[in-house]
Amino acid sequence: MKTELHILSLSTLFLISGCGTMHTRGYETFTEEIDLDNQLQVSMNPASNPQKKQGSTSWMEERETYSKLNFQVFIMDKDGYGKNPHVESVTIHSFSYQMNDGNKTEILWDYDYNFWMQGNSRYNKDGPIVPPIPYVPKSQIKFWIEFTLNGKKYSKQGILKSFESSSTYSTHMRDIMM
Repeated sequence: MKTELHILSLSTLFLISGCGTMHTRGYETFTEEIDLDNQLQVSMNPASNPQKKQGSTSWMEERETYSKLNFQVFIMDKDGYGKNPHVESVTIHSFSYQMNDGNKTEILWDYDYNFWMQGNSRYNKDGPIVPPIPYVPKSQIKFWIEFTLNGKKYSKQGILKSFESSSTYSTHMRDIMM
C-alpha cells in the first residue's frame, strides 16, 4: 500500500509540475583521426543559455537554444577528454569557415594551444573577439584548419551540417537539476 501511494504521489507530482519541450538548434560535430594518439574535433555550442519561448505556460514550458553558436576546436587524446598527454607542441596556424556559399572568414591564427573556444575571453586573449555564428536551418558550414602538432604539419577540412531536435522533460526535474 505504501509503495502504491509513493508511486501515485510521484506521478501526481509530475502531472502537477508540468512538462516542457527543449528545441535544440545546432551543427553536427566533426571528428577525424590525426595520428595514432590524437584526433581533431570541431564542434559548435550555443552562445547563450536556452530561453523560454514566448507563450510558454507553467504547465507546458517551451524552451529553445540561442540562435547563435560558437566554434570549439580541440586536438584531443583519442581515448578521452581533458589534458592531452600526446601534445608536446602545437600551433594552429589558421582556422577559417564558410557558411553555405558565403565568404570564407578566418577567425583564428597563430594559436599555441590544443583547445580553443570562440567567445570565451580565456581563449581569445591576443586575438579579436569573433561574434557568434548564426544558426541557419538546412545549411552547412565548411571549415579549414592548418596546424602543426609535435613538429608535423597538417591541413584538414570538413563540413558541419545543421540540425534541429526536440525533447520533452518534466519541469520539476528541470528545477531540481538547475
